[in-house]
Amino acid sequence: MQDSEELLYRTNDRPPAGALAVLALQHAALVLVFMVYPVALAQAIGLSPAETGSLLAATLFSCAVGTLFQVLRPPWGTGQLGILIPTPVMLPALVYVGEMGGMPLIAGFACVLAVAEVILARLLPRLKACFPIEVCGVVIIGLGLAIGAKALTQLAPTTRAAAATSLDPLHLLVAGLTLASVIGATLFAGGRWRLVAVGFGLLVGTGAGAALGLVPAEELAELQRLPWFGLPHLHGTELAFDASLVPIAILLALIASIDNLAAQVGIQRLVDPQWRRIDFRQGTGSVQANAVGDGVAGLLSGMPVGLSSSHVGLIFSTGAAARIIAPCTAALLGGAAFMPKLIELLSLIPRPVVGALLAYFACYLIVSGMQLAQSRLLSDRRMITVGLSLVIGLMPLVLPGLKEGLPTPLQPLYESSLTMSALAAIGLSLLLRLGIANRAPLPATVDPFDFEALSAFFLRVGREWGAQRELISRAARVTGEAVEALGLLGIRREAIQARLQFDEDTLDIVLNYRGPVLDCPERRPVTGLDPDEDHQAARLAGHLVRRSVDRLLQSSEDDGQRHQLTLRFES
Repeated sequence: MQDSEELLYRTNDRPPAGALAVLALQHAALVLVFMVYPVALAQAIGLSPAETGSLLAATLFSCAVGTLFQVLRPPWGTGQLGILIPTPVMLPALVYVGEMGGMPLIAGFACVLAVAEVILARLLPRLKACFPIEVCGVVIIGLGLAIGAKALTQLAPTTRAAAATSLDPLHLLVAGLTLASVIGATLFAGGRWRLVAVGFGLLVGTGAGAALGLVPAEELAELQRLPWFGLPHLHGTELAFDASLVPIAILLALIASIDNLAAQVGIQRLVDPQWRRIDFRQGTGSVQANAVGDGVAGLLSGMPVGLSSSHVGLIFSTGAAARIIAPCTAALLGGAAFMPKLIELLSLIPRPVVGALLAYFACYLIVSGMQLAQSRLLSDRRMITVGLSLVIGLMPLVLPGLKEGLPTPLQPLYESSLTMSALAAIGLSLLLRLGIANRAPLPATVDPFDFEALSAFFLRVGREWGAQRELISRAARVTGEAVEALGLLGIRREAIQARLQFDEDTLDIVLNYRGPVLDCPERRPVTGLDPDEDHQAARLAGHLVRRSVDRLLQSSEDDGQRHQLTLRFES
C-alpha cells in the first residue's frame, strides 16, 4: 500500500506534539458528542442518573479499548487510524432488549454480538460475494444520508424528529455560523488550518449558541457543582441471556460488519491512491477489533460500539491519517471517564452545532459512497441493486407505521434506514447474480482482429460482472495486442477461440489457437537477428504482452499444433 501524497500526515507519520494533541482532541471530542446515543438508551429504558453515569463511563472505556485494538496490525486490527463510537445502528434493538430485561440482558446481548462478530470476521473472505463494491457504496451513501438526516433534526425546535414541523431561526443561524467557520477554515485559511477546522467551528458555534441562550442556565448551574476529576462508577451487572435474541444478534453483527467494512473502505481509499479492491485482511482485523470493544461493553455493562464513519469524514477533512492519533485519542477517552465535568460540558454543546458538524461529515460520506459505487462498470442489475436498496432504505422514514405489522423481534431492524438499505443491497446483490456465469466465450460474430468489436464485447461483459472499468480496458487492449501478434504468425481468425473468466479479484483471458506457438520472452528480443520480419514483430509483441499482464501462462497439446495462452489481470 502507498499512502496518498495529498495527506498532510500519512499512516506512518508522526505529527508534531502540538498538531497531534489538537487532532486527538478533535477525535475525542467527536466521540463525546456521540455519547448522546447511550444517554438516549438510558432514557428509553428508564435508568437512574447513577446508572446512566455508569453506562457512559463503561461505553467510553469500550471505545478506548476498541480503538487501541483497531490500530494494531492484522489479524487483530488494521494498522490504520480508526476510531470507535457508540453505534447508532444498534440503538433501536438495544431499546427493545433493554425493555425485555434491562441492563443485564443488554450486557449479555453485547457479549453474544461480540462472539458473532469474531465468527463473521473469520468468514469475511469467504463471504466476499455478499460484499461487492456496490454494496459497500450503498452502505457508505446510507451512512451519509443517515448522518445527514440526524443533522437536519438538530435544526428543529424539538428533539423529536416526528414532531418537527418548523425550523428554529436561532438554530439555523448557529448552524450556519458553525458550518461557515468549518468550511472557511478548510478551504480558505491554508493547509494546516484543516487540522483544526472542526475544532474551530465547534468553538465558534458553541460560543454563538451560548451567547444566544441555547444553553439552559440551570444546566450551567449544575455543571458548576460537578468536580473536574472523580472515579467512574462502573455498576457491572450479571449477564443475562435469551435464546430468542440470538438470531437478532447475528443479523445485527452482519449489519455492523458491513457498516465497519464500508467505513474501512473509505479509509483504505483515502490512504492508498492505488486502491482497487477491498483489503479483507484489514477488514477482518477491523471487525475483530470491533468485537473486542463490544466484549468490553458487555463485561462492563456499556453500549456496543462500532467504527465511526463520522471520524472517517474528519480524517478526510483534516488530511491526517497517522495511526499514532488513535492511541492518543484512546488515552483521552479513558481519561474522560474520570472527568464528570468534561462529559457534562460536552453534553451542553448546542444541538445546531452538532447538526452542522454532522452535515459536514455527511457530505464527504455521500460523495465517497457515490464514487465507490461507480468505480465498477454497472449493468442494469447492479444499477437496480444500488437504486432500489436506497429507496428501500427510505421506507422507515416515509412509512414508519409498517413497523407495527412486523413480528416483534424484527421491529427494531425496520426502525433503521441504514439497516434496511444494507439488507436490501445484500439480498438484491445475491438474487440478481443468479443467471450470471463467470465465463463468457467470445461469440463467433465478434472478430478478435476487430479491436472496436472486441472492446465493445469486453465492455458489455464487464458491466454484467461489475468489473473495474480500468481492468476491462486494460484487458481489451492487451488481448488485442496478443491477437495481432498471432496474426503476424499467420494464424487466421477461425483458428482462434477466446473466453473470459472473472472471479471478483482476477480476470483471465484464455486464447486457444492452432498454429505456431507465440513466443513471449521475458526480456526484450534483439531485433535484426531473424530474417523473418513478421516473426521478429510477433516476438516483440509477445514480450510487450507479457509485460502488460499480471501473469502469463502457456501450454500446448501433444500434437504441438494446439496451444493455450492465458492472460491474467488482477484488480
